[in-house]
Amino acid sequence: MPRRVKERHIGFCPGRRFFVPVDGAVGSPIVLGFDELEAMRLADIENLSQEEAAAFMMVSRATFGRIVSSAHKKLASALIQNRPIEVIGGSIQRENLPCDSCPPPNRGRCRRRGRRGFEP
Repeated sequence: MPRRVKERHIGFCPGRRFFVPVDGAVGSPIVLGFDELEAMRLADIENLSQEEAAAFMMVSRATFGRIVSSAHKKLASALIQNRPIEVIGGSIQRENLPCDSCPPPNRGRCRRRGRRGFEP
């Protein structure tokens, strides 16, 4: 029996969950997890190092590298193949986010950080 996936902490909610090419989509949507979107945000927009971003998401550096690599591959595939992107799912834990469009948190308290939230 495989190990359960450890929850990844996210610090924002996307305004939109579905992105479609302007000239029409071809094929089924590429599914991007909330954790993958958060990893791209931390690495590419916030310019955090892998160590800093991994600490923010409360995962190991190697796991963060795998998450962001998977996200980049999916995004490139969607752009090149002219396919829609749907942001759903993932094993996530969110705290102190005012967004109603995100899935409900799995647990209310993180064992390591308590209710302090997500401050980089």
